[in-house]
Amino acid sequence: MISKKTRGATQKPPTDSSQKPREPYKVEKSKIEKKKTTAAATNPAERSRLRIWLSHHKLALTNAINRIKKSPIPTLLTILVVGVALALPASLQVIIKNVEPSQTALSEQAQITLFLKIDSKPVSIDAFVDELKTRQHIADVQYIPASTAWEEFQHTTGLSGSSSLLEKNPLPHTVIIRPSTEIMDADRIESLRNELQALPLVDLAKIDILWVERLYAIIDFVKLTSISISIFLIFTVLIVIGNTIKMLGQNFHDEIIVSKLVGASDGYVRRPFLYSGVLYGFAGSCCAILFVFIGVLLLTPQLDQIAALFQTKIDITILSMSDILSLLFIGIILGLGGAWISANRLINKMAV
Repeated sequence: MISKKTRGATQKPPTDSSQKPREPYKVEKSKIEKKKTTAAATNPAERSRLRIWLSHHKLALTNAINRIKKSPIPTLLTILVVGVALALPASLQVIIKNVEPSQTALSEQAQITLFLKIDSKPVSIDAFVDELKTRQHIADVQYIPASTAWEEFQHTTGLSGSSSLLEKNPLPHTVIIRPSTEIMDADRIESLRNELQALPLVDLAKIDILWVERLYAIIDFVKLTSISISIFLIFTVLIVIGNTIKMLGQNFHDEIIVSKLVGASDGYVRRPFLYSGVLYGFAGSCCAILFVFIGVLLLTPQLDQIAALFQTKIDITILSMSDILSLLFIGIILGLGGAWISANRLINKMAV
């Protein structure tokens, strides 16, 4: 007979404690503890590297400032040249930006003059003017009778007694048409002129937009000139800053040689020159902004006179915050680029 102890033993087979499955939360806990241990071990090293990197850049900036202070005359000349070089294209851009909004107002002054036939009847002319006012692409119609035009001509020229020399008024009836803003381009206005020229009462249709087209051509020329000058002056800034960095390298030649002998890397030697270029570019951009403000203030009366000649008004805006930031960014990038080129040439020359 099987005892209770024996039966219980058969129902519960023995298990090996070494093969007992691990609980999931314990596995995750062990992984987290390992990550914490690794992070605790690596964070001090990373913080130490960051401190060293920051100290190197701080030392390079200090060296750059000290080197610039030891050569004040070349530094001042470089900053002034960079400022003038950046101020010229910036001033042209400011002028273009202020003139462009007035193009719409000038375009609205474009008009088509219709000279009617001499034998046109007043009734036919009135019906003709009313019909023109209903057309789609015409914004305004002004009728000037021949008698009114003749009186204005006499008053303007001072030939009030010349009417007695003529048997009749030689001036025709005139209709001045201002096209709508929807067709403010040369081709569509020319198409409207041809359409009006074909009307029975019209003897001659003339477009008074030639001066506007000339003004547009002048503005386009100024834009192209501004782009060309900007490209030329970019190379000028690079050459000027590069030459100044080259002079700094020659002044501190022995210091650089000693640094290379004690094991300084090319990046360590190059870094003060890069900071010098950034400082030159930033200071030159500040001078350029000052020059632009002064130049625009001096040119404002002349721009107002030009606007008065074209019967329009120009609201002068000098430099917006985005323009100032863009000018500072361009100056810093050019200074950094010129310093990089010059510093690399200097380092390669020492390596030879």
